[in-house]
This record gives sequence, C-alpha cells and structure tokens, in this order.
Amino acid sequence: MGVYRRKVEPKIYIDITGIKELRTISTEPTLVLGGSVSLTEAMELFYDLSKETQYAYTKVLADHIDLIANVPVRNIMPRAQNAHAYVNAGFMMKLSDDGTGKVVQKPNIVFGGIDPQFLHAIDTENFLIGKSVLDEQVLQGALSTLDAELLPDYISPDAVPEYRKGLAKALFYKENWRTLLKAQNSATLSGLVQKLKGVIINLTRLDFCIGFILSLAKAKVKKSLISGGDLLIRPLSSAKQTYDTDKSVWPLNQPVPKLEALAQCSGEAAYINDHPAIPGELFGAFVVTTIGQGNISNMDSKEALGLGMVAQLTF
Repeated sequence: MGVYRRKVEPKIYIDITGIKELRTISTEPTLVLGGSVSLTEAMELFYDLSKETQYAYTKVLADHIDLIANVPVRNIMPRAQNAHAYVNAGFMMKLSDDGTGKVVQKPNIVFGGIDPQFLHAIDTENFLIGKSVLDEQVLQGALSTLDAELLPDYISPDAVPEYRKGLAKALFYKENWRTLLKAQNSATLSGLVQKLKGVIINLTRLDFCIGFILSLAKAKVKKSLISGGDLLIRPLSSAKQTYDTDKSVWPLNQPVPKLEALAQCSGEAAYINDHPAIPGELFGAFVVTTIGQGNISNMDSKEALGLGMVAQLTF
C-alpha cells in the first residue's frame, strides 16, 4: 500500500488496461477485483453489493471513493496530477453484541505510506483480541503498541517519519473513537461525555471528538450546533465567467469556451509530469540575482559546468 519512488527508471512501460484477467471481478468465496478495474467501476459494484448482507460494508468504501476522488481521477487521469496521501489506513473490528466493545476476533489494522514492507500492525492486532475498546487502559496500551511497531522510512520528498507516525496513530484513534460511539449510541449526551471523559482527556482535546457526540445527540443540542455532527457533503462545483463585449464586431471578440477545457476537466490532457523521462533529457533551474539593481560585467560558469550544466540562458 502507498506510493513509493522508483530507485531505477524502467526502460519499458506496459499498458495493462487491455489485459482481460486484470479486469475480472469475483464475489465468491471472497470479493476480488482485478488490478485494472477503474474506481468508477468499483464504486458501482460496491453500491450494488452493499444491498447484500455479506457485503454491506462496501457502501462505506464506495462513499469514500466518491468523497476523495473526482470523476477524472476515477477514470483516466494519471496519478501524477493528484496529491498523494502521506499515510492511509484501513480498520476492521468485530465487536461483541452486548455493547461492551469487546473485540471478539483478530482485527485488521493496515497502513500505507509507512514503508514498502509494512502493511499490518500485527502487534496491535494481537494486543486487542479479547479486550474492550471502551476501556481507557486498553486504548492507551493499543496506542503504545502501535507507536512501537510504526517505523516509517524516509525518502525525500516524503514527510518526515515523526509526522507520518503521528498521522497513523491519529487515524487509529479516530477510528476507535467512532467505533466506541457506535457501541454507545443509546447513551445520553451527558452520560456519554462522563463515561468517556477519562479516555478523551488522556488522548486528545475534548473538542476533537465533539462532532461525533453531536451526531448522536441532535435532539439535545441547539439547532445552530447540529451541523457540527453531520458529514459534510460537497456539492458539484461549477463556474461561469461572463464578458461585456460588442456584438456588432463578433466574432472578433466573441466569448468562446476554452479549447482545452474538456480535455482538462475529463483528465485526458497530458501534462509534463505524466510523461516518462527520456534518454538525454535536460532539466532547467531558475537562478535569480542577489543584487536588486546592477550591471553584469562578467559571468563565470566553470563551477556550474563542472556540476553537469550543459548551457546557460540569461534574461
């Protein structure tokens, strides 16, 4: 999981979109998607499967794709045009039905963006088996265990290991908080805060989690605060620009759609970062003067040429 820089640039690129075996989808005995299935196809599949009890969880996956990936990203836009997540994570825990928050079987706790070899937080998974996530000491112990086994690598320009470890732990804690609230969704607002106060104070600020509390107690809070507990839904964005022109001279100054607009909005437009490096490719570096106003009397490029520079341009 995660995206990592190549140490050696490949000489050959192979388009896998036409390989039939990589576009197959199977649901028995488990759900398997081929590596060439698009995000749009995956979303549609997840929504259909979520109607079945066995795959009800796939609706959450589809909603997440819908939230973070716009249409061009889901279909054909190259990954280089989009920001990479520093750390991503996935959690699956089966809790007891008695509301105690006991983890009844080994959970799945996975992270991407830590290092190429790290996937499962195995020590933390084993630690949680048979324990209650509602217990402050258990949650503290799980975070300590996770802290010990998270050892992010560092390859520039990635974020520093300390920052990525903090993100991973925050994702784990946030998910446990959501799980904890779901298990206590019948509690009153005041009772819930009192029950969990010790856990919250030792881990983070109380207002970090207030949105989830609001979502469970809408009938008990002011109307002006209710939206704090709702998941924000981003509407479809659009824009329009108008011009004041003299129609008598059209088409001289007649407004027309931007020629590149459709290609850029659909993700079909190729940018320089989307093309692989070619043999002998040159890169430019912009160097500014350290003198605000002056005259150039001489330029000595020997040092720069010794570092591999092949030419210089002055403006």
